[in-house]
Amino acid sequence: MRTFLLIIAIGTLIMTPLRSFAAEEKFFEFATDVGVPIEIPTGSIAIQEFKVHNDYINAIDLWFDNAGSSGSATVTFLDSSNAVLTSKSVTIAPSDPFYTGQQLHVRFSKTVGITSGSWYKIRITSNAPKLRLYGVKRVQFVEHDAPYPIDSSVGGSSVNGESQIAVFKFALYEETDAEAPIITNASSTISGPDTMQIAFNANELVDRMVSYTRIGSGIVTTIGYTGNYSICFEDIFACPLTIDTQRDALYTYRLTVRDSWGNEAFFDGAFESWKPGTPVPPADPTVPFVAPPAEAPSSPTESPVVSVTITDARIVALAYNSVQLSWNTNKAANSSLVVSTDPVGAQVVSTVTTGVYELVHTISTGKGIAAGINYYATIISRDEAGSMAAQVLPFTAPKAGADAPPAVPEGSSTPTETLQTSVLGEQGLVSIVWDPLVGGEPSNGYRIDIIDAQGNLIESRTVAPGTYAINVDGLAGGEYRVLVYADEKGVVEKVAAPATVVIPKRAEPIDTYELIKRPIVYIPSILFALLILGLAIYSRVQKKIPNKK
Repeated sequence: MRTFLLIIAIGTLIMTPLRSFAAEEKFFEFATDVGVPIEIPTGSIAIQEFKVHNDYINAIDLWFDNAGSSGSATVTFLDSSNAVLTSKSVTIAPSDPFYTGQQLHVRFSKTVGITSGSWYKIRITSNAPKLRLYGVKRVQFVEHDAPYPIDSSVGGSSVNGESQIAVFKFALYEETDAEAPIITNASSTISGPDTMQIAFNANELVDRMVSYTRIGSGIVTTIGYTGNYSICFEDIFACPLTIDTQRDALYTYRLTVRDSWGNEAFFDGAFESWKPGTPVPPADPTVPFVAPPAEAPSSPTESPVVSVTITDARIVALAYNSVQLSWNTNKAANSSLVVSTDPVGAQVVSTVTTGVYELVHTISTGKGIAAGINYYATIISRDEAGSMAAQVLPFTAPKAGADAPPAVPEGSSTPTETLQTSVLGEQGLVSIVWDPLVGGEPSNGYRIDIIDAQGNLIESRTVAPGTYAINVDGLAGGEYRVLVYADEKGVVEKVAAPATVVIPKRAEPIDTYELIKRPIVYIPSILFALLILGLAIYSRVQKKIPNKK
């Protein structure tokens, strides 16, 4: 029995350091099969610059040979301003020359957090008299269609401040990573009549998966992980993913990326598929469809076509049975809210739509959600030209009880207060009058927006609480929509349905000079015509006179 316990104790002591030794993973390597040896004399300083696309580094590889006696080398990890992040001294044993060099693994004493996409340096100093580091030539003669041989993440190299024609071979490692990848620049683009392309960047090597659904269908389509981890770095390459869609439909999707350690990150989005009657995208789904540029305005007063964008989307009120959201658009658009229990948007529990075209949007579900449940709110705005923008906001309904927040007031697409407008003569002066709110004055007063026929904001005014009328002048001739909002601590809601006003176009002043100048321009032509006519008449008269001889 004692022998058995002794074996267990010895085994435990042996295995303990193995369990505490964290695993490593190589996430970047710049090391070709053939290397160029670069001499590093005793006391010299060798530096290699590189750009990192990851969040941690704990070890590096270098390639070397040493035809002399043993020595030591200090490998230092620096940031772009030469600040020391970590350092490690290693023994350089004798090593015969080899065409690739011998691999030297340097494990730092600590893991260093780094900023993805930033530049860093490896600095090597040594007292080994015959040390050579192996590299790859920066300049090579290649065929005209061959790829450029040096990775864009590999910077310059130097020995004692002198730039080298070759860059040092190296590899980068990280320990077990518990942080999720970071997704940036996620976008959806029409790539064909029946396809969409979802593209994104990530700060480390990732695999990807996407699930999507046509809103209201209840059917979720998933394109799973590939098992391959790709470079999707922001300044190098955007990873694309093509999905099949139905035409003229609104979709929501969840993009999931995973690093090699199993950490996942998500992006929730929405898009509108190709609509018949619009420009036909290319047949090749690998080529993203780019809509033709908007035509230039025919006159200085016309505005170019602008797509709708959503900004400042937020949840402004949340109760156990309702939610209220607010967002802004860059031009007048309507408002829709789809609340679902899944990020893809297949399990819809509430849908609210208003037909008012405006720039500030506030909408609520009323009593449409349940306490303690996780939800995803998809907000959608579409302008009168058909341009659409969408965004997904997750939230959790609080649990019901004595401490639960009160229910969110149910919004109405047709406010009950009255909004009156009138136009004074032809001077572009609009008088706007509205009724006081029944529930009391808003803390921040009122906001008045005037929007033109193209959905552009022409004028926006704010007035103090207790003010119920305002005059706006200087408007050019045309049709406008007037909207009045109550501003309660930054949350704006309409006090009445929009009103339409038409400003008569002003008559242009008579330009006397133009009236005189225009006839003068035609005087030479008129005189020439009279001359021809006179010659014709003279010739006819001469023919009628008898010839006297």
